[in-house]
Amino acid sequence: MRSLLKYLWGVCYLIPCSRGSQDGQIALRNVVLYFTTDIFTFVSVWMFGLTASYLTYLATHSSGPLGLVGGLFNIPFLFFSLPGGVLADRHDRRRMVIFFNLCLLATTCAAFLLETAGSLDFTLILAICFAYGTIWALNIPSMLGLVKDMATDPKDFSRVMGAAASNGKIGQLIASAAFGFLLAAYSPTAVLLLAIAFNGVATGSMVLIRNPPRALTPATSSVRENIRDGFSYFRINPPMIAIILLATVVTIAFGFVTFQYPLIDAEYLHGNKVFLSYLYFAGGLGGLLAGIYLGKRKSPGGILYVLLGSALLVGISVTGLATFGEDLYLAAICAAGVDFSFIAAFGSCNTALQLLCGEEMRGRVLGVSSMFLWGVMSVGMSLIAFFAASFGIASGLILTAILAFGGAVIFATTLPWQRPGIRKICLERGLSESDWPL
Repeated sequence: MRSLLKYLWGVCYLIPCSRGSQDGQIALRNVVLYFTTDIFTFVSVWMFGLTASYLTYLATHSSGPLGLVGGLFNIPFLFFSLPGGVLADRHDRRRMVIFFNLCLLATTCAAFLLETAGSLDFTLILAICFAYGTIWALNIPSMLGLVKDMATDPKDFSRVMGAAASNGKIGQLIASAAFGFLLAAYSPTAVLLLAIAFNGVATGSMVLIRNPPRALTPATSSVRENIRDGFSYFRINPPMIAIILLATVVTIAFGFVTFQYPLIDAEYLHGNKVFLSYLYFAGGLGGLLAGIYLGKRKSPGGILYVLLGSALLVGISVTGLATFGEDLYLAAICAAGVDFSFIAAFGSCNTALQLLCGEEMRGRVLGVSSMFLWGVMSVGMSLIAFFAASFGIASGLILTAILAFGGAVIFATTLPWQRPGIRKICLERGLSESDWPL
């Protein structure tokens, strides 16, 4: 149990060999505070998202609006992730995270007050979800970049990134358990109130972090030029495009399934609120197991094969949901598979990209990655949601599985062309051969 707890906090991967040194104590303190911020922020994000989905289902009882809510929650990543990456390169990332966490806190408070007053209708839900997603899109590049600031060694970084990738699932486990209880015993306002409390603790933890030193990118050019440089960087490093596109396919599948759980529960499991919480909880557990797997890997070597496997697994899991969704236990296993695939893809994609990119471009690379993983995902899942509204949720699940399998096949068949480009980048970055992601 002690080893598991040490893993969850990432302590064993960030403490230098000289554990008694002052640097070691600072690293330990920083990582505990960072993981507290990350987990508690995700708890609040999940509670907000679950509440928005539930209120939308109560108002509409339809697949399309649920997909629209999920889309508006994530479509800001298309427009604001790259500006967020520019901010992450130009400014202190810790201060950026604190500022945007305060903005998330204010948005959740607004939703709480509106729901308490009985004024939170479907239109306002859409507007608040878009505002929440915008803040989240601006925040993510700084939050992810801060991990590399604290773990500069490639071997340590891949483990830490794997552990950090599972923080969202730990947050989901806590949020789903609390969501089901608070919804049954109280009301959606109780869920939002608890989300506010978790966000407050998350912000306070980030304030206490001792900022890791790093060189800031000087603002010698405009934001527009910085954004253009971010896109150009991918054009001259095409293997990075393939990595992002496959991870995006996995996130589309994850996003569609996650926002359709209220409808899946209604059609397959007869609308049992407790069963709905089971699906969310099983998903969170699957994601946590993926984080444990990534965190136990000894190096980032071959991490892109994990990305390929995650695309195959999500296709199998979504097919299982469409086929065996009426059986709670099989549905829970499939839900765990979907989230395991997402965390494995998210962690392996971000690990590979940050190892392959230049330090001065890291924020913008993460911005482009977030734009695809969340922004393009929002468009894809919304389109599949409206397809499911016309042809049924089972048809939507099958279409999602076909997309996942197709992405995996294309990525696998292009590996011979990607490998030389990745080897070239790894040599330029000075990575040892055992740390090459492919």
